Amino acid sequence: MKILKRFFCIVIAAALVLPLAAQKDPKTLKYPDLEFKPLKPDHVSIGRNFDFYFKENHEAPTITLAIIIRGGSLLDPKDKPGLSQLTYQLLATGGSKTLMPEQVEEQLDFLGSSIYAYSGTEYGQIQLSSLVKNFDKTWEILMNLLLEPRFAPERLDLEKKKEIESILRRWDQPMMVGFTLFQDLVYGKDYPEVQRTTRKGLEAIGDKDIHQFYNDHLRNRAIIIAATGDFSGAKLADKIKTSFFGWKAQAPEKLDIPKAKLAAKPGIYLIDKPDMNQAVIMMGHLGINRLDADIAESNVFNAIYGSGAFNSRLWREVRSNRGLAYSVGSQYSFSTDRGPFAARCQTGIGTAGEATALIRDALKAMTEKPPSEEEVALAKESLINVFVFSYQNAGRIVYQSGAQDFYGFPKDYMATYPDRIRKITADDCLKVAQEYLHPEKMVYFVLGPAQKLKEPMQTFGPVEVKPLPEP
Repeated sequence: MKILKRFFCIVIAAALVLPLAAQKDPKTLKYPDLEFKPLKPDHVSIGRNFDFYFKENHEAPTITLAIIIRGGSLLDPKDKPGLSQLTYQLLATGGSKTLMPEQVEEQLDFLGSSIYAYSGTEYGQIQLSSLVKNFDKTWEILMNLLLEPRFAPERLDLEKKKEIESILRRWDQPMMVGFTLFQDLVYGKDYPEVQRTTRKGLEAIGDKDIHQFYNDHLRNRAIIIAATGDFSGAKLADKIKTSFFGWKAQAPEKLDIPKAKLAAKPGIYLIDKPDMNQAVIMMGHLGINRLDADIAESNVFNAIYGSGAFNSRLWREVRSNRGLAYSVGSQYSFSTDRGPFAARCQTGIGTAGEATALIRDALKAMTEKPPSEEEVALAKESLINVFVFSYQNAGRIVYQSGAQDFYGFPKDYMATYPDRIRKITADDCLKVAQEYLHPEKMVYFVLGPAQKLKEPMQTFGPVEVKPLPEP
């Protein structure tokens, strides 16, 4: 019996080992390219400057919907930044002519629905989420709020207090301080896109300002609606047409926004924050526009340099090999014109100089010779995977279709993007690096104790020390 058991053990072990031995080295295996055929949302033109994108999804009894209205904080008066945000917040929380704010909240709670509104830089957005059985009532509430807003004065006071409280906490997160003040250096603090709310400006906003902003910049403006869920697209399109009957959907206002240009001279700008035990470092300059022809090539370059996490040069050199920073990377930001390109890290006070040199030298190297074929392949694979799996959800695809329409992307952008990435070469990465990145023209933003950081940062040029501004 023991011999028989031993025989079976040998046979089983051999059966397990032999297939493993026959397997090829994983590094030599070839896999077919990941195919991407994005869901194509349906589209209905409600009228001129009024578009409806949707995708029916009957897997769950819910409906989500977003109304995108052209015009956001870029329309704020210079002396009243935050007016657009307050207007959109009050649109959702300030009640309607037939419903007090408390009644809206009670009805939405009873229905299990939500209505939320906020203002971005270039647009405002109103979001709705509802169970199918309660959608008609939720939609009715939303239309009451949008077409006949009350803008209850007591809610204006509450929203202003909440915004002022957020201003007081603006400098609590060092990296957010870095992003905010770095943009000031790049654009100049008076540039429309980086204009920040202030306590004085918020306190100056009154009921009349809210109503005027609504009438001038929100009511009757161009609209994009994106919806997904368990509904009939034809019936919902009819409901939208009926509800917005009389809405003029006027073309977007032509904003007189100056062309972006680097505001600060290349150099080192040290913001003194003595209580910090780490330094926040950001370096860069103006980058590219979201619609530039080289956006795909720039994304591959950036993934190799700093946005590709574990596979990026900054991650390997600054974090893995040297252990100088837990947070390190690079990014492109986008705006109406050219957005900032920035490399960033948060490191110890004693290693700030070394980390800065590594980030600068890595960028310089990217402009001097092409990356390796392995780096390019890893970056391309990562970008394609992230892109493809970001658009598997119907809601995501519908919303992005509306957003891309808003920004003016080509209609086939989603479908063609993976193939554009696949065609990029190492020489393409070098070309965009040389064209758009200039290590010798960067501005360096440093946040931390000036007494300890000034000397190591002088290695990179003259250091201008400034106090932390009022939030």
